[in-house]
Amino acid sequence: MWVLFATLLEVCLISFGVAFAKPIQKRQMKCLFVLAVIALAGLGACIEPKPIYDLYRHYEVLERVRNSQYSFLAFIKNGHVITDPNYQFTYVFNALIYIVAHYLPNQGLPFITIAITYGVFFYILAQEYDDCGNQGKKLTVAIGCFSVLLPYLFVYSNIRNALAAAIVSYGIYGFYKKKRLFRLCVTAVVAALIHPVSLAIIPFVFLSKIRPGVKGAIVTIGAPLLLSYVLEYFRLSGGNDFMFRVAAKYYNYTKVRVDSQGRVFLLSTVGLLIAMAVISLWPEKKPLLEKENNTQPIFNLCAWFALFALGFVNNYTMILRLPFSIAFFSPVIAGEVIERSKKKSSAEGFAAAGYICLCLALAILGVVNNLFWLI
Repeated sequence: MWVLFATLLEVCLISFGVAFAKPIQKRQMKCLFVLAVIALAGLGACIEPKPIYDLYRHYEVLERVRNSQYSFLAFIKNGHVITDPNYQFTYVFNALIYIVAHYLPNQGLPFITIAITYGVFFYILAQEYDDCGNQGKKLTVAIGCFSVLLPYLFVYSNIRNALAAAIVSYGIYGFYKKKRLFRLCVTAVVAALIHPVSLAIIPFVFLSKIRPGVKGAIVTIGAPLLLSYVLEYFRLSGGNDFMFRVAAKYYNYTKVRVDSQGRVFLLSTVGLLIAMAVISLWPEKKPLLEKENNTQPIFNLCAWFALFALGFVNNYTMILRLPFSIAFFSPVIAGEVIERSKKKSSAEGFAAAGYICLCLALAILGVVNNLFWLI
């Protein structure tokens, strides 16, 4: 079965390559996006997880739930007793675990996660895609940027983080494009009930009308230091159970050992975040209100959050997982840096062109690293 999905993915990748030289109509490209999502989700479902991955542990949880006597509602509320104490408030994720355990094979969990995650990304990419000649380069850079900030291995294994980031990003994109505040609120709540770390991006939505600037960059990078003290207070006091769980999880993140697999992903993510931060410090000469489709605020959001993530550079897990949320806006980032790269005589254009080259190089390295650790 995996051969079928691999072949389908290969056809999609070849078609994307053709689009680089010759634009493909939007309707045809949407069909390719759907096929790519099916191929990626199918491949993930066919790969048996190694014991070192979170998905292996999720499979063990599914077996325990399958053999338990909990009803659906009882498991949503108290399922953490037989699964993991960290799932005490993750009611939406508990519901997903129960449904997969009782109605689907274990492989249904990575299939659903990968399908939703890449479905949201390709949905945003389709919204930003048009039939003009510049779209081939934009498509390539967007896919490269997404694969660096949210590697396929992490979607496959870090189920909760990827799923929560996809849902909250979908709500944020709808808020910017169609002013759908209700969708943003609903998706934020749903994402929080899968993994609370996904909410870290929400405060920066309110800052996205302005660019960070040097002072903003300094303050934002320093914010994680203050946050670590606040979380340590909740961890030691234990007054609020929910905040205690969040703080304890954060504390555990700081103790994670960086192995050879994570080192490649870590350096790639940090490199791309630094490049994005550098580009964001150039003042935008074109007034914000003249920007079409509200893409400038989205790019500002990504810049703010990239700086915030860089503040966790000494926390291996946080700096890898926080960028998941801005990965879905890679089509917007790609469009912005491509436009800036056209200013060939300026330092800004040179930096943007450097970002594109770095992004593509890291994406190729990431493909090799993903294959090495998945197979």
